[in-house]
Amino acid sequence: MSETVQYAVIDGSIEEELLDFLAEHDPPHCCLYAEPLQQELVPLAPYLVEVTHEVSSWLVNKTAPWGIYLYTRASMKDLRHHLRKYLQVLLPSEEKPVFFRFYDPRNIWNLCHVLSEWELHCFLGPIEKMMTVHNGTIREEHFQPIRDQFPPTAKSRIKLLKISQPQLDLLNHYAEVKYIEGLTAKMITLYAESIQHIVPNTPEWKNSQGDDIYHGPQDEPERLTVKESVRECYHFCKAKGIEDDRAIRGLLHLLIEKNIYSIKKLPALWQDLLSNESFPGHYRVERLLKDALGYIPR
Repeated sequence: MSETVQYAVIDGSIEEELLDFLAEHDPPHCCLYAEPLQQELVPLAPYLVEVTHEVSSWLVNKTAPWGIYLYTRASMKDLRHHLRKYLQVLLPSEEKPVFFRFYDPRNIWNLCHVLSEWELHCFLGPIEKMMTVHNGTIREEHFQPIRDQFPPTAKSRIKLLKISQPQLDLLNHYAEVKYIEGLTAKMITLYAESIQHIVPNTPEWKNSQGDDIYHGPQDEPERLTVKESVRECYHFCKAKGIEDDRAIRGLLHLLIEKNIYSIKKLPALWQDLLSNESFPGHYRVERLLKDALGYIPR
């Protein structure tokens, strides 16, 4: 019986040094995209790489979301054939398949969560265990209780993974939660000196999640946390068709600079400008920033 081998699916669009590394060390590897491959896609493609000592040493200090680890007894050829089926998916609102980066460590576990047990079993196929190492967190799963329900050789006849609307809604929800959490951490780091940071010993100044409480003079009696302010700003922007990350961060910058901290307390003229959907979302925010601050923050 063949031994379990560790592989990595590495995203060339994230790891710009990947092709140079493969050329220098030449571990067993192959591109997941079908040949012939357009030259401009060669450095951006995902690559299936056997994790040799050199590969392991090279990946261990990577901090970018470069990809995922897979463990299997299948040959590289069979594993590549299996994984290629998931490079595209069919979404509810799309007539044609769209590219699907299943190997993104930031999203792979959410995908596994929204798939049905049968879909997950088929998605894993010959993969015995999956592992990600990202943001200092190691996570690995073999999903054995789920997989034990089905014969090891059971396969789906569907050639293309179809994401249902409820599954897509849940994936989008997870993405929003992750975005808000990341933006909250960024705001606290960037504006630590600007935000009034209050951590009294009295328990009523801590919320249920233990978030540190930040507020400006105008926010007394609401005492919004940074996370609440970011969440409120994000959902306001979403409702107004403002989806650009730079625009959302710019609006938060304005709130912090003006010690407002709550969209509800924006002057009526500002709210009218931001709500005028006859102009693109980023334009509305940039115009407000120029009027209110005289500049657009980076």
